[in-house]
Amino acid sequence: MLGCAALLAAASAGAALAQASPSFDCARARSSAERLICAEPQLAGVDRDMAAAYRRALAAVRTAKDRETLGRDQVEWLKGRDEACFFDDGKSGGLPPADQRQWSAGCLLAMYGYRTSLLLDVAALGHVPGPGSGAPLPMVAGGDVAGRYATGGFGWYGSMTIARKGDALEVAIDTVAGATAHGCNLAGKAAVAGDRLTAVAHHDEDRPRPDERCTLVLTPIAGGFSVAAQEGEACRFFCGARGVLEGDYYRVPNGRR
Repeated sequence: MLGCAALLAAASAGAALAQASPSFDCARARSSAERLICAEPQLAGVDRDMAAAYRRALAAVRTAKDRETLGRDQVEWLKGRDEACFFDDGKSGGLPPADQRQWSAGCLLAMYGYRTSLLLDVAALGHVPGPGSGAPLPMVAGGDVAGRYATGGFGWYGSMTIARKGDALEVAIDTVAGATAHGCNLAGKAAVAGDRLTAVAHHDEDRPRPDERCTLVLTPIAGGFSVAAQEGEACRFFCGARGVLEGDYYRVPNGRR
């Protein structure tokens, strides 16, 4: 019969194994991504976190259409995950070579972070953001547009904050994209222009120059704003090589951080 110490050791080992397990059965791992996740405890952890966020989002959305959309998006995301982080596009189905393993693991960590953030936003909103969400358009003129907005897609995620500073508005955008998390970081003063907001950021706010100005136009859409950059090269200054600045940003409930 096992003694108490042996029983405690066995229980502890079992708990550690459970904590190191991903959301799927490693005995049935088939793709390079699944095999690497099973080999790396940190990846197993983020896989569990993402799966939990997906379940929360499914439980939170209010319509069958949104549940169908979420399910379809999740299948597409998993397919992309299996290809995006491997030099052979995951075709081998095995673990990457030793000299590529660290890069592939870092890529998967980034991809899982982006996806989990999006799913938690959906869970907080109670619907899938987009034109068919039924969410109201922001009221720019005289309305309360201050708050946090978010955006993203496969391989990227970002936040936009609209804050009121006295009588003025300020727009700040912070996004990350790609396997190495190239980002965009921009902040500028905003003004109402008809039914839109226009934000302007300079490369050097202390010495603004016309050729070093990035103008963002925020057009109201269902539940948020579509952000478009007017000066391509000047706006790229605020981004890394694969950084994403433009996109549709949906408003995130105050309780979601």
